[in-house]
Amino acid sequence: MDPLTPEDPARIGPFRLLCRLGSGTTPVIDSATAADPPWVAVADVPEPALKTVVDEEEPLPP
Repeated sequence: MDPLTPEDPARIGPFRLLCRLGSGTTPVIDSATAADPPWVAVADVPEPALKTVVDEEEPLPP
């Protein structure tokens, strides 16, 4: 997990953002990693599948 950057929103709707998971497009909304069981809530960002992009466009560069 990475800390939020100045460009990251502090909240999404009623949910407080605590950190970033990786550098993808799915923001973490909330988490309780010390809970039993631990949990993480994320926002779903719809994107085309990689296969769709490659089939419709061209292969991505190495």
